[in-house]
Amino acid sequence: MKTIKDILDAYFHDLAILELKFQNNILGAKKLSFNSLMYLDIIRNCPDKYTVSDIAEILEISKPSVTQKIKELEQLGYVKKVQSETDKRVFYLAITDEIQKVESIFEDAMKTTIKELQKEYTETEINQSTILFDKLCSEFIKNLKIILKN
Repeated sequence: MKTIKDILDAYFHDLAILELKFQNNILGAKKLSFNSLMYLDIIRNCPDKYTVSDIAEILEISKPSVTQKIKELEQLGYVKKVQSETDKRVFYLAITDEIQKVESIFEDAMKTTIKELQKEYTETEINQSTILFDKLCSEFIKNLKIILKN
């Protein structure tokens, strides 16, 4: 029987490969570094939440470094700045419609996976698994943050 660690190791391995294939096959001539893909993931998963300063603070790197990366992604047409409705001095980051169309591939795969699980498992089983997976993810991130600070 596989352990949780075995399953997570395989998942992260396969995800890294698929993201690199995504970069090479779907984005075509607009090659991105893996670092750039990670920026897109951060922005895509929390649209209109982060500013350049927020990302610099979260990643614990300089604001000019983040600014340079965001400008690069803007020039490629992947990221846009959206002005805050409450504070016109603030600009949040979001992915563009062009990259959103490409990202929908991942959304479609997730929706298909969820539908397949719903056919195979009861709602109670799915809810219990969701609680367990949420706990696993939050504990893993919490412990990783502790280790990285030491």
